[in-house]
Amino acid sequence: MPSSIAVEKRTATTGTARYLALRDYALAHKLKMNKEDFNHSLDDFKRVVAGLISTDDFTAALTGDTEDAIREQAEMFMRQALPWYDYGDSKVLSPLTLPTELFYALTRALAALTRTETSPSTNSPTKSSEPASSGQPDDVVGITGDTRHWKDQIKSAAVRAGGGRYKWDGKALAWNVYRSTWDDLIASYPQAAQQLQLTTATRTL
Repeated sequence: MPSSIAVEKRTATTGTARYLALRDYALAHKLKMNKEDFNHSLDDFKRVVAGLISTDDFTAALTGDTEDAIREQAEMFMRQALPWYDYGDSKVLSPLTLPTELFYALTRALAALTRTETSPSTNSPTKSSEPASSGQPDDVVGITGDTRHWKDQIKSAAVRAGGGRYKWDGKALAWNVYRSTWDDLIASYPQAAQQLQLTTATRTL
């Protein structure tokens, strides 16, 4: 919003309350906020959005049967839920802009597309292995399978979502990463779930 706009004072003028005051003003005057209004802090933006959007409602909107359909539904949901915000050149579904719980909900919806696939020989559903952790972002997990093909993407996901932490175990042929890295990898490349397996960690980070 234009910096010259005066926002009505409230009891709390800093942090989340201030951003909500700006949001209310933008809605009332049909204006749009952007990252500059959040002092270029995407963490602040995600914290505000997390308090406004129900994870259950977001998940319920992801009914597509293809990756593109689910991503389109997720982006449409976010834009409709936040008519007061201009994403500019930021990606709506990036882990940098999507609140953590919503990002994991999107990850689960995308992973579900590849969780059950048809076996070529029996033409019957084949279940993929279940997650080898409690699902918490800071759980350390292992990644096995076609790791040679996916090693660059695994490292990139670790930089984006896992604090740059990853460790290769040559004996076990497994990458050890945080669960958040695996979630980011599958959200970015759903097809990786068909070629990689989530296993118990073999090393600490």
